[in-house]
Amino acid sequence: MISTDTHFYDGKLSDIVAFMRPEIDRAKLTPIEIQTKNLFELKNHLTVNSLACYGVIVNTLQIHKKSKSSPNYDAINDMFACDLLWLLYEKIVVEGSNDHVVLLREAFEDMNTGLCPVGRTVRLLSVLVMLRDDLTPTSKVVH
Repeated sequence: MISTDTHFYDGKLSDIVAFMRPEIDRAKLTPIEIQTKNLFELKNHLTVNSLACYGVIVNTLQIHKKSKSSPNYDAINDMFACDLLWLLYEKIVVEGSNDHVVLLREAFEDMNTGLCPVGRTVRLLSVLVMLRDDLTPTSKVVH
C-alpha cells in the first residue's frame, strides 16, 4: 500500500533508515558551514514553487544548527531534513542526477501542505531511495 499521508509511514521505515544510516551519519558529520554553502548551490536547480520549503530547511539549519529541538529534526527516525537535503545535493549537483532534481522539486511542492519534521524527512528520504535499485517494494535491502 502506498500512501500520500507521510504520517502513515511513522515508525514503518526502520529498514530503509537502517540501510541509509551510513550515508545519513556521514551527512550529519559534515560541518554546517559546508552543508550551508553546498545547499546554496542546490538552490539553482529548484523552481520558484519549490523554493519556500527549501528555504525553511536551510534557514532552520542556520538558526537552530543541528539541535534535536530543531524543526529539521525527525525524532521518530533520528535524522535531520538538512542532512537528507545535503545528500540530495550530492546526487543533483555533484553527480548530475536530473531524475533526483525532478523528484526533489515535486517533494518540495508536496511539503507546501505541511512542514512538520517527519513530513520533511520522509519526503526527502523517499527522493533519496526512490531511484535505488538495491531495495525491494517491501523496503527490505536486496543483497
